[in-house]
Amino acid sequence: MLFRSTTLDQSLAALREAAASDPDSALPFAEMAEVQRRRFYLTKLPSWEEQAQSSFEQADLRNSDCAEVHRVAGILEYDRNQLEQAIARMRRATEFTPPHPDAFRRLGIFYTESGQFPEAQQAYSQALRLAPRDVRIYQDLANLYTTQSNLAEASKALEKAVELAPNVPRFRRLLAATYQDQGRFTEAEAQLRTALAQEDSADSLEQLGHVLLYQNREKEAIPLLSRSVGIDSADQLAWLNLGLAYQRSGHTADARNAFERALSAAEKEVMRSPRGGYSHAVVAYLSAQTGQAGRAKVEAEEALQLAPQNNDTMWWAALTYERIGDRAAALRALENAPRALLEDLRRWPEASMLTGDEGFSKRLLPGAERH
Repeated sequence: MLFRSTTLDQSLAALREAAASDPDSALPFAEMAEVQRRRFYLTKLPSWEEQAQSSFEQADLRNSDCAEVHRVAGILEYDRNQLEQAIARMRRATEFTPPHPDAFRRLGIFYTESGQFPEAQQAYSQALRLAPRDVRIYQDLANLYTTQSNLAEASKALEKAVELAPNVPRFRRLLAATYQDQGRFTEAEAQLRTALAQEDSADSLEQLGHVLLYQNREKEAIPLLSRSVGIDSADQLAWLNLGLAYQRSGHTADARNAFERALSAAEKEVMRSPRGGYSHAVVAYLSAQTGQAGRAKVEAEEALQLAPQNNDTMWWAALTYERIGDRAAALRALENAPRALLEDLRRWPEASMLTGDEGFSKRLLPGAERH
């Protein structure tokens, strides 16, 4: 079921009516639990999470061994970070007839999360066989390819998603991100300008500004990024990129203000997710940009300890070390980086000195053409 926030109330009302008319059936309660879970993620209100668990328990009481009950159980266990149990539940959900396409899709997500990539690929193949027009499957398949740094295949999956849902800006933004990571900036910009024509959102504005920064078009990026933070003042990356645009343009005071706003937002994210390496890496870079070299080094070290294999963590940690003048540490931070990340870093203007170092070109990325 593809939930939209505007129809959740209607869905709940219909499911309650179905449960009342057939009180012995597990299906209305299982579907109710999924809608209430979605409500929780939209509102962050604990009462919705409690209602979702209660509805699931009612479904489980009525029929503990059916596809829909196992599927919802797997989703709720995944939410509680019980990945092994979630996989077991979702595998059981795929064993019923007729097969449930979303059970295979969710199983693909869980396998991707656990690093079982061949199993994830197989699950998505089954999901596409059963529901070839479900755009969510293409989005999730693209995430699998991106996790493997296979950006070309990720783009193909998202191109299909855009073909199936051309009026949904989110799929265009995701496709643009894969183009951007391959250096296909003209194609990324085209998708983002179409997305902006469909919806003037902070996300599209920030992402387009980011693409322009790759191309040293900071004067064009500034108004877009300014509009983005005007819509969403808590977006740390929009403030960060605005700071870079101002910095490149020689607007030192404006850059400092933007970096400080970004740092404040990033610090709040660390409070929400203290074990998130990426969050610490962003704080590290912004600390470096605001003249706090000591703090920047400590945060970068912690980020790499918490998430040593995360691409974004390696990216920001390396740029942090470069910013505070520790080239050796910057190169060490990238020792396990995939080639796609290193090639992307070579396209980022703030990394030009780092990627021009012989230690980068000969040791980390040998055989690459110099720009």
